[in-house]
Amino acid sequence: MKKGLILVLLACIFLIVSVGCLKPALSHVRKGDSYQKQMELDKAIEEYTAAVKLDPDYAKAYCNRCWAYALKSEYERAIADCTKAIELAPKLAEAYSNRGWAYVRRGWTYRDETEQIKDFDRAIADCTKAIELDPKSAVAYNTRGWAYSEKGVFDIVYFEKAIADCTKAIELSPEFAEAYNTRGWAYARRGWTNNDENDLDHAIADLTKAIELDHNYAVAYNNRAFVYNNWIKSQYEEAIVDSTKAIELNPKYETAYNTRAWAYIELRKYDEAIADCNKAIELNPRLAVAYETRGWAYFEKGAYDRTVIDCTKAIELDPEFDVPYLLRGQAYSKLGKTPEARQDLETFIKISESKQLKDLARQLLSGLGR
Repeated sequence: MKKGLILVLLACIFLIVSVGCLKPALSHVRKGDSYQKQMELDKAIEEYTAAVKLDPDYAKAYCNRCWAYALKSEYERAIADCTKAIELAPKLAEAYSNRGWAYVRRGWTYRDETEQIKDFDRAIADCTKAIELDPKSAVAYNTRGWAYSEKGVFDIVYFEKAIADCTKAIELSPEFAEAYNTRGWAYARRGWTNNDENDLDHAIADLTKAIELDHNYAVAYNNRAFVYNNWIKSQYEEAIVDSTKAIELNPKYETAYNTRAWAYIELRKYDEAIADCNKAIELNPRLAVAYETRGWAYFEKGAYDRTVIDCTKAIELDPEFDVPYLLRGQAYSKLGKTPEARQDLETFIKISESKQLKDLARQLLSGLGR
């Protein structure tokens, strides 16, 4: 009897010691999660790193640090962390979906379409594995939906897959605001591709639902503003309200300033548009679209030389960005520089995939003097 009690006591002591060793690492992970929710990413990474130092085999710490690194756009570190988590815990579904999320974000950064598609395919493969391990993972379905939506830019059939995945995520988690946002964005992009107002209405409905579920969801506000800005909807006042709200929620949200600038241009408030583009460029000097948008504002003001400068910068930052060639070509035409205008319009026709804008470029070309 005494022997049995001693064995039980020893087992309890072992358990207490084991838990005591694990608890500090778990505590660091929880602190890291808290910091991450507040977007204090450096502090979050410090906590996850402390957890890994205490327990080098703690897969969850690597997995969560991956997310923080991805939010900081440190994609190589993010991917390496989730790869380590998968090595340590091959059945940890979250590690696959987090790595997939990092792949999608990294895919954005590439100018080369082949490299973009490779990362989107990697994301799809990782999320498919996550779903295989955890068929009820709404996050994995949503992330795969996002990857499919990005591939839809290259092949429209992927928008349908994106919408289906996000619908499944919503079915699994009806209060999942991000899934409504992702599905809304997929509807919007398909709507722009097909000039389908019905898809844009679906997009607005989904983005509105995302905002209802999370009133502080700056991305959803900006995405809805972007849809309102489209020529099919032409709801520019609403776009300004939404992009202003996104900026209020995140004053460093450079894309929201650019979105609002476009609405100002449509309302002929060119100085306000230029001010917003200036702010976007201040926040991110490599944001090519902000130079292009400011170029449009200058064009509408008749400052064609300034348009040429801004479009040249946009092209320098992103040589595959087609619209600056169209805009610069028109500015050169206004300045009487016909050879330069012709070259830009011909380049635009060569690289653009927009039939409507290519037709416009051809019309402009036919109007140029020899």
